[in-house]
Amino acid sequence: MNIYGEGEASGLSNPLTENLIANGFRITDMADPVAGQDAVTLEYYESNMPSQIIPYDWMVAYSDETSQLGTALTPLPVTYQISRDFTPTEVLGFLTNATTSGVSFAILKNGTSVGQVDFLGGAVQNATSSLAGGTTFLRGDRITIVPSAQDATATGLKILISGTI
Repeated sequence: MNIYGEGEASGLSNPLTENLIANGFRITDMADPVAGQDAVTLEYYESNMPSQIIPYDWMVAYSDETSQLGTALTPLPVTYQISRDFTPTEVLGFLTNATTSGVSFAILKNGTSVGQVDFLGGAVQNATSSLAGGTTFLRGDRITIVPSAQDATATGLKILISGTI
């Protein structure tokens, strides 16, 4: 069997100076690569492929910017459905207007508590947050945010859950 290049049918030069045409056949019995431009086999690639960590952020505004949290205009708790699988690594909360005495929001996954976001009085970004170790979200899971109490001044709640796919 003869392997030939685009420009001539008599064989290939060494080093290769034109595109290789294999006529639908595979290249087999390759050695493992040793240089940066060496070709690799599928087995080598799958065995040595670096793991990919892809960042993913899920942010939701749970209220408008002016209505007090927990009033008729911004009813809490609020439930959202997750659109893709991901593993959370951090939870942040933000308010447009700060709380007067502090407020906490429980984070439920399918009705079970998996975390919490706590705001101190006067704070517009959460002072502390927690997420249960080993928590993962799957497409279709439901996240519910439940306030510990209504606050007379807090408005504009946003929750950011960062993680990886």
